[in-house]
Amino acid sequence: MKLSNEHMNNPKLMEVAEALLAVAPTENFLSPPAQKYKGRFIPLSAQVSKSKLNKNAVSIHEKFVSFMVPDWSLEDHAKTGNFDVERNLTYGLRLHFNGLTPRQIHNNGDFFSNALSIAKKESERRQYAGR
Repeated sequence: MKLSNEHMNNPKLMEVAEALLAVAPTENFLSPPAQKYKGRFIPLSAQVSKSKLNKNAVSIHEKFVSFMVPDWSLEDHAKTGNFDVERNLTYGLRLHFNGLTPRQIHNNGDFFSNALSIAKKESERRQYAGR
């Protein structure tokens, strides 16, 4: 999926988002913002309820990419792939991949396809639990 320039002024973030969407298990697996997004990150969302809480399964920031996770098991797999990761508890359990590049995503497509699936399932679970 190619994002339009209307999504974000930062081409680096757009490239990472496009790389993630390219390795997603199916087309339209997660949704980028439908219109120009004025935040400092690009969210990839799974909306299953009317609430806006917990819909950003993945968020792409300048220095890291954040995935929702149900536990820290993805961290162990990430470390075997030599990714620089850290735990974050600010908005529930999230695993940050520091300095992630489109090349790393493409070279590890199966891993990131699985990570996207985990993030989407966790986003949906949190939304259902919050109803």
